[in-house]
Amino acid sequence: MRLRTLGGLALEGTTFTRPKPLLLLAYLAVEGAQDRRHLAELFWPRAKDGAKSLTVALSQLRRGAPGAVMADGERAWTAVPCDAVDLLDDLRSGGRTAALEPPDDAFLGGARLPRLGVELEEWIHGTREFIALQVHRVRVDAAERLAGAGRFEDAARTASPAIALIAMAAEPEDIARLHTLLLAGGSPMAARVRREARDIGIDLARDGDEARRRLTATTARQAPPSRTNLPRPATGLVGRDAERAAVTALLAEPGTRIVSLIGPAGVGKTRLALQVAHDEATRATYDGGVAFVPLAHLRSTRDILPAALEALDVPTDGVRDALGTLVEAVGRRKTLLVCDSLEHLIDGATTLSDLATHCPAVRLLVTSRERLNLANERLTPLVGLPFPDDERLDLASARASDAVNLFVRRARRARPDYRLTDADVPDVVRICRLVEGLPLGLELAASLARVMTVHEIADAIERDVDVLVSPERDAPERHRSVTAAFERSWSLLTHHERRVMRGLAVFRGGFRREAAAAVTDATLATLASLVDKSLIRMQQDGRYDRHPLVYQFTRRKLTARPEEAKTTADRHARYYLGLLRDLRGRLLDGDARAALDAIEVERENLRAAFAELDPAAAPDAYAEAVATMTQAFESRSRYQEGVAFFRAIAERLTERGEAHASARARLAVGEARLLRCLGAYDGAVEAAGAALTHFQAAGQRAAQRSALQVLGVTALHLGEYATARRHFEEALSLLGPDEEPSERGVTHGNLGLARQLAGDRAGAIDHLRRALAAFREAGDVLREARLLNNLGLLHFEDGDADRARRCWEDGLALALRTDNQRDALSLTANLGMFHASNGDYAAATEHDEHALRVARANGDRQSEAAALMRMAVVCLRRGQHERAERGAKEAVEVAWRSGETSRVLECLKVLADVRSARGRDEAALALYAVVCDHEAATSVVRKQALDAASRVEQSLDDATIEAAEARARAASLDGLVARVIGGA
Repeated sequence: MRLRTLGGLALEGTTFTRPKPLLLLAYLAVEGAQDRRHLAELFWPRAKDGAKSLTVALSQLRRGAPGAVMADGERAWTAVPCDAVDLLDDLRSGGRTAALEPPDDAFLGGARLPRLGVELEEWIHGTREFIALQVHRVRVDAAERLAGAGRFEDAARTASPAIALIAMAAEPEDIARLHTLLLAGGSPMAARVRREARDIGIDLARDGDEARRRLTATTARQAPPSRTNLPRPATGLVGRDAERAAVTALLAEPGTRIVSLIGPAGVGKTRLALQVAHDEATRATYDGGVAFVPLAHLRSTRDILPAALEALDVPTDGVRDALGTLVEAVGRRKTLLVCDSLEHLIDGATTLSDLATHCPAVRLLVTSRERLNLANERLTPLVGLPFPDDERLDLASARASDAVNLFVRRARRARPDYRLTDADVPDVVRICRLVEGLPLGLELAASLARVMTVHEIADAIERDVDVLVSPERDAPERHRSVTAAFERSWSLLTHHERRVMRGLAVFRGGFRREAAAAVTDATLATLASLVDKSLIRMQQDGRYDRHPLVYQFTRRKLTARPEEAKTTADRHARYYLGLLRDLRGRLLDGDARAALDAIEVERENLRAAFAELDPAAAPDAYAEAVATMTQAFESRSRYQEGVAFFRAIAERLTERGEAHASARARLAVGEARLLRCLGAYDGAVEAAGAALTHFQAAGQRAAQRSALQVLGVTALHLGEYATARRHFEEALSLLGPDEEPSERGVTHGNLGLARQLAGDRAGAIDHLRRALAAFREAGDVLREARLLNNLGLLHFEDGDADRARRCWEDGLALALRTDNQRDALSLTANLGMFHASNGDYAAATEHDEHALRVARANGDRQSEAAALMRMAVVCLRRGQHERAERGAKEAVEVAWRSGETSRVLECLKVLADVRSARGRDEAALALYAVVCDHEAATSVVRKQALDAASRVEQSLDDATIEAAEARARAASLDGLVARVIGGA
């Protein structure tokens, strides 16, 4: 009997033809003995009793083909010869028959098969692809030998049948070799291969002469292969050019004995080591040979040297002194041993050191998840493949990424028709980022392309790392899934290290050593051990982090222990509450930039801490923490992020069903401050008003002041100056004699601004100077910068431009020193206004364009409108009237959308100036009248509009003036803005 599977399915020498039992026999022939339970689930996934169906199929085989199959209570197997198995054996041994005349028939090609489950179909397609690729490589190998002898046309004819296999997701290296052979031999099929290669970005020869030169050079470089037992990977290496060269160079250095490739599970250590080993074997660098020593299956360090002897094909029977036997076997010949997966035998690293000492000509290339800590060890740490940061990448740039390239290549193995498209780029980049370029993660994610879109794959990985499972039954156990890979590392940790790793799962976005010690009791020695084991990483700034998939894995370990998770989360929350308290002190002591930077770095940890904090446990500390976070979001112009932050925390408190009304009110004040910065005034008034009502009922004076300040500043933006002044004066009345200087400064500063906008300049200067003194007393440089901005505006409006400039330059220096983006933007804009007033339009434009870019990047419509308005003024002064009108209209629209009425009126006044300059005096007068009559216009803008209207009226008759003023009185502000935006 002989089982034919190439080009059909038949058991030759018998009349047995049942397709399902024959397919079962083919599976056993190719895969070897199998567990009965697995066979039942694979072949009869929908059957009520798959085990019974298997028994029936085995019985049918025994009756129809006696001796074809054997089975016991647990397993089934076959000894029947199979053409596919014989072919693979022949290919592996380099048999000349397979090399010269490989069969063209596909595995089970044309066979009449029954209805199959998805997993069994995948096995058929996977086996068919694997055999086809091996045949392809044999043809190419044979063709390259012909090309090496100068028989280029014969080489092309030998290689040309392999073109039919390209659709089966051949490796890019195989495609490049095939193209070179066809091009060198003048085959027209080379053009077809080039089209196929276009999507993968392969470096191809341009013409026949170059192809022949490449083939000749390759043949000249290749020495007879040295003795080796190296396994040949089924797929090509993607990327790693720098690491490959670095390892090769290290091995070549005279003093090198041991080179360790270290890195986390799935990073591709074995794959890179094998590639380097194959390179060295091809170059015949080692006259003693290159050998692969697999260690993953070993249980004892005593087995390491016997495994090396076996890899070198040295008999081990009766050997008592393995080291001596190795020394004798190797002698002085240069030999490379690739010792793979040493981490579970790390105590045996000294065995390798002894071997290196006794055999100076031996080089050891070791792969391990943990460094060996040997004196003669040279390290090459591996991290994930480089991946793009920007999901908006164009297709060409995405293809240049190693991580994207690996995903696409492996996706094509799962689904040969897959092509990367512009639409797929964002999701493929997201997948690369989610697995941080980890090759195992990318390959397992790509295997899902057979059943999912890339968007679905990315979403699935975000939800659960367990989706990353290999469909390949012959994959090593440790690479069957990302979870399995990490479980192996987990099993090698001590009890204390496991507890620390679980505890570290509460940290988001990294952590410092002090935080790890406070939350998890991690010692420096423990952290160092975890770094050595490739489970955490130390960054240049001294912080630690983990691979995102390691984080997911350890997070699940922690949540499986609810009590431990709760205790750890509480410790984490208390630590970061204390950190915020310390940072608040630094904000007030003049070290604001460092404090803001620290908050920026820890924002994810702070978010997690707020989600767990119990406000009732330390209400004052909680209030300070909210205020500090508000100031940080405001200073760095992260308004929308801050609003989302406070809303999420408030929702969390509500979900917990606890009585935290005061805490929610404080969060509402923080939200209101940021909404006001975004121009969402209705929301700001609603949130701050509700908080004020609660604080008044609770008798919380300091909290009332914070709500009143927000309501007052919002009223200023709305042009409601009397309301603003009332809020600020009420806040002033709530100040006690022992209040912090900064609290006094805020209240006096806001009162000064209210009086300034209402036209009370003497009162404004008095309050602003009191505020400046208070901020300087407190060392509050953040608020001092803002105060200098307002004081400069007051001097500028009074005509003292030089004094205004000094205020703004001093304020900008403070803002830049603390990276206070919000006030730096406003101060930069005002300096632009100063330059414009002095006729230095180039400097003014430079300042305003910078302000516009920053405002748009931050989503700050108020500052955007102000920048557009100032740019329109500069264009007007330069006589660029059309540009000035376009800019003024855009400024009106942006200001209107921001909801800041006073800014809308100021922009309308600038638009009126432009129209007057263009000779449209009647239209200008109507706009001036609207500005003059609206209560939200500031005193300065109103006066400017009145003066301009008086000048315009001198050129108009009484009837025209009366008509323009009537139109102004009849128009609503919203209606007028709508007409302006629409082009009227």
